[in-house]
Amino acid sequence: MNKYSTFLTLFVIVLFFGCEYDKDEIYQEDITPPEEISIDINLDGLENGETLYIYRKTKISYNADFKGKAFLKYEVKLGDKNLYLPEDGILYFDPFDYRGVDELSLTIDVELKTGTNSIAENLGLEKYLGSFKYKIRFIHNADLSLKFENSITQDGNLKISWKPLDLKQLRVNKYEVYSYNGYEQKLLTTITDTENPFFVDKSHVLGKQDYLIFTYFEDDRIEKLWDYHTVQIEYPSESLDSEPIGLDKMKVWWDKHIYNCYYALELEDGTIIDCKGNTEVEISHTYKFPIYKDIKLHIYPVDHTGNLSSTPYSSQVLQSNRVKDVYVSGGIAYDIKHKELYIRDQYKLLALDLSTMDAIPNRVIDRPYDWDWWSQYMYYSEFHEKLFYIASDYKINIYDRNLKIQSYINWEKTALSKFTVLHARKDGILVFGYVDPNGHWTNVYNLTNNRLIYREGPDVLRNYAKRSMSKDGTYLCVSEDNYIQIFGFNNIEMFNINSISTYPINFQECIFSKIDDEELYVIEKEQFYRMNALTKNRTSYIVGRFITEDPFTGNIAYIKDDNTFVILNHEMNKEIYSTPVSRTWDLGLFNNILTTDKSGKFYYLDLNPYIK
Repeated sequence: MNKYSTFLTLFVIVLFFGCEYDKDEIYQEDITPPEEISIDINLDGLENGETLYIYRKTKISYNADFKGKAFLKYEVKLGDKNLYLPEDGILYFDPFDYRGVDELSLTIDVELKTGTNSIAENLGLEKYLGSFKYKIRFIHNADLSLKFENSITQDGNLKISWKPLDLKQLRVNKYEVYSYNGYEQKLLTTITDTENPFFVDKSHVLGKQDYLIFTYFEDDRIEKLWDYHTVQIEYPSESLDSEPIGLDKMKVWWDKHIYNCYYALELEDGTIIDCKGNTEVEISHTYKFPIYKDIKLHIYPVDHTGNLSSTPYSSQVLQSNRVKDVYVSGGIAYDIKHKELYIRDQYKLLALDLSTMDAIPNRVIDRPYDWDWWSQYMYYSEFHEKLFYIASDYKINIYDRNLKIQSYINWEKTALSKFTVLHARKDGILVFGYVDPNGHWTNVYNLTNNRLIYREGPDVLRNYAKRSMSKDGTYLCVSEDNYIQIFGFNNIEMFNINSISTYPINFQECIFSKIDDEELYVIEKEQFYRMNALTKNRTSYIVGRFITEDPFTGNIAYIKDDNTFVILNHEMNKEIYSTPVSRTWDLGLFNNILTTDKSGKFYYLDLNPYIK
């Protein structure tokens, strides 16, 4: 600041008169009049009358040039109190010392000798006078913090910028930027372009980074300020995708990060694969369906040196193929003729193309809130090309294959009703059974008018017996403990056909074939076989746990004791495929496509290329 405050000289003129004198006795002596002088006062570069703004404890420089004249009076006041001027010419003002005060006047009054030694000066009638006045304004609780903005440069690096402080009489000299990890700080850069302050950090691409920014002011007018800034860079979860290449490799790929960086994969066993700038890689892998393994995607700076395992990472999952944007919540129905599945997820009911494993456009019901979460049952009838869907409001909704609702059937629901069988026969008869606290009920409806024509229950067997109906709807199998009973089924009644009772073998379930009307699978504790419901002719025992019969191919799937998934031909005399699995429940097989849902995700593995 180069401005100076100037006192103008003020002369006091003294007139002498009043007595007679002898003009012949006059003595004359020339007296040098006072010179014109200016007194320069520099109060932090302010002009007389200006306002000094105080935001924090502020260092104010003060000096005066009195041209060597002696003082008669030199008084400085702040408000009504005298102010001491230090010899070093430095004043300090702190708003904290003036709490409750917004503004005070700073006045400087000066009287100086002229140095003429005249009678007038000796009488005090000749002197230099000056008066100066400033305003001191205290800005309490001033916000001096920097307002940061994060952005990305064109070449993909982190840029942190902020607007300069807009404060009167305060000029920034420089900024210092430090990285900070909680216990030590490292200088990253010094910024001298204070009109456009910013810095670029190429080393931070993922995770949390703390910065300390120090602000220094010209002439150390106020002490340096510091600001704390945190940048949290996230990488989207579930950005990594994978698919098997055969059964011993996987292709893994992920979305390119918005920041300029390199990548590395860290597998569960600690193996690190450095991918550099590539976002796709093939890795060797032993396939166990479904693959669901945690994997670390390290995202590190291009100029990084050192151990990659210590770099920041995003937690991802290495997993099998899955149907995108589908979260299965129970219930799968199949359409053999058109090779389609119907899936209910938490947000929609949709049709799925088995050849592509993609949802079929325009065949979606968005947010069908009437889903019965307890029953979770739906069934597709090839005879009628209709989908029967158990709703929560005591209804069975009936849709065409394009998922356009056609009609519905009301039924009497009680607490905790759970469906056990649902089947539409070719002759227009719908049979469904459910169990509730009162027993097991069997209902028969006419699909022409959706009216009840027959009802039976509770059954003669125990309430929670398991049921299965033949493909054509002619036969009903009921199993429990050591007893299996097979019923014939016409329009108006059920009638006993056959029964099996064996002790001590514990029957788990009997399930009718999806291919042969009269064939059913008898499932025991550690083995199973297929039997004709009418003749009781049966196959040999298969040791293992029965999973399903593929409704498209007739192939049989079961689990061996060592968690090996095995597929037999329909005749059950030849093993056509086997593979280890990581999950032995909730497995399905549709046209040789192995499926399961894990945490709602619908995984699949197309086995057709590997079937012998």
